[in-house]
Amino acid sequence: MADNVAVRARCGACGVGLRFDDWSKGRDQCRACSAKAKAKDEARSYVPGPVGGGIDVASPAPAGDEFARLLDDLPDELVEELASALEAAAMPQPAPDDESAVSGFLAEVGFGSDPRELLWATWGFSVGFGANVAVAKLAQISAGAPISDLMVPIIAGGLIAGGAGAAIGWGLAKLKES
Repeated sequence: MADNVAVRARCGACGVGLRFDDWSKGRDQCRACSAKAKAKDEARSYVPGPVGGGIDVASPAPAGDEFARLLDDLPDELVEELASALEAAAMPQPAPDDESAVSGFLAEVGFGSDPRELLWATWGFSVGFGANVAVAKLAQISAGAPISDLMVPIIAGGLIAGGAGAAIGWGLAKLKES
């Protein structure tokens, strides 16, 4: 390990010992070598721009005339059709009347956007319902009551616990999606 530290504490280009703050920031070159490398990279990456050629940047008159000529060449029907399509896209779309409150809510929360959601919600429902049945069976055994007395509470509680488990499974699938 001492050899590894000694190697890291030296400049990779010239072998000079690195300063502690450079070494602690993970740099492998001293400041002089990194400045030389940066200057070399900047010299390689510099590309001169186009020559002005006498174009006056302050007055965009030639481009304006060309643009006006281009607009004059377009048919008026095409311009009107494009404008009406843009206006129609900008208008808010009313909700369809046949959409129920439940389907609107599911669309709003994004249910069904991932194929794992239904699978995870199903497993969540199964685990919740099964856990409720196990707890109810334990309560029935410890109380010594007949199972027929607890059938309605088992089914009702299982549906509630299953629904909670399905919501948790769906939420986990949504978290995994994002």
